[in-house]
Amino acid sequence: MIYGRSDSTINRHGIRIGTAEIYRVVEELPEVLDSMVVDLEYLARPKKMEVTVRKLLLGAVLAQVANPDAMLTPSSMDFFAECAKAIAHHG
Repeated sequence: MIYGRSDSTINRHGIRIGTAEIYRVVEELPEVLDSMVVDLEYLARPKKMEVTVRKLLLGAVLAQVANPDAMLTPSSMDFFAECAKAIAHHG
C-alpha cells in the first residue's frame, strides 16, 4: 500500500510515481485480474484507517465501524461504503 496525493501522481519523499506505473506492474501478476489505487483516510491523529476501510469493503455498516469525529475528512468514508454496495451488487 502506498499513500500519496489524491490525483494520479504519488509523491513519496520526492519520488513521483504515476498510478499507471503501479497498475502496469501489479496487473502483470497472473493472479491479479484488476486493480485500483485508492487514497486512505487518516484519523485526526496520524494513523491510517485500514481496518475501517476493510470492514466497509466487506459490507459493514458505516455508522457501526467509524466515528466521524475522530477523522480528518469523514466524508471520504462514503466512497468506500459506495464501493462496498457496488461490490455486493456485482458480486
